[in-house]
Amino acid sequence: MKTVTSFAFFLLLLIVVFLCLLIRNLAGDQASKTHFQGEQNSMMVNLKPERRPNVTFILGKDQDEHNPYFSLATQYYHENSASDSDLVVTNCRTLVDVLDFLLATKHENLPWGVINFVVHSNEWSGIGLPIWKDGPRTTYASLTTAIDQERVVPLPNEVVDSETVLSVQACALGKNRKLMRLLSRAIGGSDCERPIVRSSPYFNIYATESGPDKNVKKQLAEVYYTFYKTGYRPSDHQLVKKLEDKYPELSVSWKHALANQNPNHPMDLFHYTFNVPINWVVAYEAKEEVPKFKGAQAKMDWVADQEELMEEIEKTGIPMEDFRWSVATTQVKFDDGAQLPAVEVRGKTTIICVLKTVEL
Repeated sequence: MKTVTSFAFFLLLLIVVFLCLLIRNLAGDQASKTHFQGEQNSMMVNLKPERRPNVTFILGKDQDEHNPYFSLATQYYHENSASDSDLVVTNCRTLVDVLDFLLATKHENLPWGVINFVVHSNEWSGIGLPIWKDGPRTTYASLTTAIDQERVVPLPNEVVDSETVLSVQACALGKNRKLMRLLSRAIGGSDCERPIVRSSPYFNIYATESGPDKNVKKQLAEVYYTFYKTGYRPSDHQLVKKLEDKYPELSVSWKHALANQNPNHPMDLFHYTFNVPINWVVAYEAKEEVPKFKGAQAKMDWVADQEELMEEIEKTGIPMEDFRWSVATTQVKFDDGAQLPAVEVRGKTTIICVLKTVEL
């Protein structure tokens, strides 16, 4: 009787172990499925338990038919298996939108792996992405203020950590190391678990390949600049002279580049044009303190006396005479509703980028 009881107990123990293993396997299968909310429809992405999810954010819409940057990028990340994106998100339009999405849609067991930002940028005016709706463009200054005011709240380590890579697919952002470091802190906090931020110093290009399939390829391009006052475009001959003077060591057909807006073959030269604005406001305690300008030269003399503004212009590396300036009196409104008289300065320069695709 004692032997039968021991055998029954052993058999019961085996059944319990088997059931525990079965439940564990079922739970593992469920954990390997992560639910993502896409632009219109939800989708299930099957992931191995040890594989972090990757996501790509298309952070804008094309404004220029000659530069279909976002539409080509969307096609590239949907069709190119090498991009390794589990999800392409096209409906986030601010940095806060992105952070909210990453927090709400994270894998239940693992932090995010690679996070791609497809966005416009340049080395003068930062990233072409508002921090919040109707908020400022993402620059070092605006992002610092947003962090200090807690309008941008870093994600917890369960969502992003030191093995997460934020890859910013943009133009020349890799030259702005200070902004890249701050972006890491904005997303992951100040501890050692904040994510790595990577971006190229080259221009980022998506182009349609020749052939019946019309596949989209990603390219990088070296860039050469010249500037002019917005609305006052010099002749091509004058622009060629400016480029030759700035890059005397290069043997480049600047004339060909200025006539070409799209590369016709690898290593071909072409150009792209965009504007960079400067807005500056000086507020006064009383209306009587506001300067009274007698003519355009008096306004420009006053602008030249604004030391902080001159320092900001100097940082851009763009000559002051290559901006179109306007100076006007106005009222500035503060968050508490108070208003003060002010002088507003606006400058705008047009930048011509001559691009040459590079083989890396």
